[in-house]
Amino acid sequence: MGSALGVFWNFIGHSEDTLRDGAKDIIEGDENLKGIEDAVMPAWNQAKNLKKDWKKIQDDQKAKDEYNLHHWGAEHIGERIEDYAEDFLIEEANELGVIDMVDEGVKVIEEPFNIEAAMKFFVACRWVFNFFLLAWPWAAFSFLMFVYNIVFNCWLNKWWALGNFYLMFNSYICWFQWLNSMGLYFEWPFYMR
Repeated sequence: MGSALGVFWNFIGHSEDTLRDGAKDIIEGDENLKGIEDAVMPAWNQAKNLKKDWKKIQDDQKAKDEYNLHHWGAEHIGERIEDYAEDFLIEEANELGVIDMVDEGVKVIEEPFNIEAAMKFFVACRWVFNFFLLAWPWAAFSFLMFVYNIVFNCWLNKWWALGNFYLMFNSYICWFQWLNSMGLYFEWPFYMR
């Protein structure tokens, strides 16, 4: 046993293959250790795989650190904005139930006569129906009314009657209400909270 430990310590710092070959030499030289080889090899292979995984994790972290180090300048602000926007859109899509809508749609396609699945699909799709049948028509109509207010005050009222406070405040309220109604009609989760 002492000689095996000595051989092991001699192989520290050498490659795994050299260490394995040295261990095989010890096992072949001792009849009592030959049965242990089969029990040790799975653990040995698992340790090798663990070492490879750890090396991959370290390399990934090093690459991520390098990326973060080199991508924080002003010239990379577009990439950062894009990353933030992508994260925001994914979060909003999950809150709006897009995933549920797709799952229920698949169930309806698989079982077209299942009324319960069809009702769940229509309930999950309520945001899509609201988006196209209610929100977009309201957005177009209200924006046209806002433009009408601006044109009317610029043209017919001759620049808000030369700066009449009531007309200017009325135009501001029109714009502010239009902006707030967009969040309500489109049911933006970050606005509805």
